[in-house]
Amino acid sequence: MDGVVRLFCTTRYGLDIGAVIVLLHSKEDDYYWEIRHEPDDTTFEIIKRVYVQRNLVELIGRNKLLITVHGIRSQAEWNAEISHIFSANGWIVAPFVYGYKNIDVLIREEEQGKIVDLFIRHIYEMYKVYHANISVISHSFGTLITAMYLLGFDDPPVHVDTWLLAGSILREDIDFAALEGKVASIYHEKAPNDKTVGYASLIRKLSHPLVGQSGRKGFSRQSSLLTERECDIFDHNNVIKRDVISQRWLPFLEANAGAIYRINMRGIVNTLRGT
Repeated sequence: MDGVVRLFCTTRYGLDIGAVIVLLHSKEDDYYWEIRHEPDDTTFEIIKRVYVQRNLVELIGRNKLLITVHGIRSQAEWNAEISHIFSANGWIVAPFVYGYKNIDVLIREEEQGKIVDLFIRHIYEMYKVYHANISVISHSFGTLITAMYLLGFDDPPVHVDTWLLAGSILREDIDFAALEGKVASIYHEKAPNDKTVGYASLIRKLSHPLVGQSGRKGFSRQSSLLTERECDIFDHNNVIKRDVISQRWLPFLEANAGAIYRINMRGIVNTLRGT
């Protein structure tokens, strides 16, 4: 009973709101019911969890958020692997899903623009809700969507800690200098045997000017932002596997969580100092 009284005196977040107390008095034996508000923590936790229809919110502080961007002709089944690995390590995982698209989306500028607009809304809403440090994993056509977002603003609505590219269809000579201050680090999985990237480049003259074969050939420009790794056994799809995610991707994203905030803060301090 004592624990239930305490339950009614607090919100689901543990804030004390008080309660009206009615003192019960027995005329026969002049006895007052003594009310105690503080059971031990273990008892109170049990009461919270068994109380019928009580909505309990687990208050776990999370400041790392991962957004994934899938490719075309895909339902992004790989999100299932991404989600459980990253969430088990304290990340909020918020996939950006724009639906199944065919290869003709590479030459349909209006459709590309619509997808980018949806991505802008998604990344901004996730930031507003969670106020977390955001990283992005892009695959295939998703690399183009992310690049259009980052390069489409002088100062994008949300800056990114790490941008990880797999199966990239971006051109090899992309200007990394235009990404400085928007992204803290870029991780690229280069797969020389990725034939799908080669197919995408066949319609390069008709598609977006950012489209190329970086996923197969690698990036030609050097940058302090870029970390590029190569593996001959990877192709367009088998790169997104459990061992790659947990052993290569997760440690890199973990190491750079919060990096863009630190970089931008240093820039502000240096500006104020006049250096």
